[in-house]
Amino acid sequence: MSDPYAGYPNLTFQRPEPHVLQVVLDSPGLNAVDRDVHRQLADVWLTIDRDPDVRVALLTGAGRAFSAGGSFDLIDESHNASPAAVRAAIAVLDSAAVAPGGRRIAVLGDMLELGAQSARLHAELAAPLAAADIALVYTVGDDMARLHAALPERMRGAHCASAVEMAPVIAAALRPGDVVTVKGSLGIRMAVIVKHLLAGEPAPVASNATAR
Repeated sequence: MSDPYAGYPNLTFQRPEPHVLQVVLDSPGLNAVDRDVHRQLADVWLTIDRDPDVRVALLTGAGRAFSAGGSFDLIDESHNASPAAVRAAIAVLDSAAVAPGGRRIAVLGDMLELGAQSARLHAELAAPLAAADIALVYTVGDDMARLHAALPERMRGAHCASAVEMAPVIAAALRPGDVVTVKGSLGIRMAVIVKHLLAGEPAPVASNATAR
């Protein structure tokens, strides 16, 4: 069987745990994302989405960090979400190593198709988040507004109605050393945030974001 990742020569792929794919950048200048690498990063998520063995994708730089408009580590889980999957992502983020001065940050989008229990299930995520060593939580979507309200005030980042609005907000908030997880149901389009972070493009904060 051919390697589905052979078409990404500037990226290295490792599988440190079952169902975990680590995408590693190894370039000069804090693993800076040039045009070729940016194109490969934009395309590789489609390949990852088609890989049945991958549930978590972790993007890191060789050595200490990579640069995408700042030096931070990105855990991309933007393609699916359920209460159990989000709790697992919280545990992964809680265990992630953080560079000096860095923070663990969660960016969470709506979990779709939960029916009448949706509001409660979203709000109940506040407990595992508060118990974890996570500094800030940014939320996207109507139901995640319930989580935003349920979080301790110290953990509330911004809340936005859409991923498009959140992308520049989180990009402006990140600082060197941060570890950020992006997770949400596919229909919420959280991958927009991932692509924006990788592009490293400055943009104004959305005017209707609810800031801390």
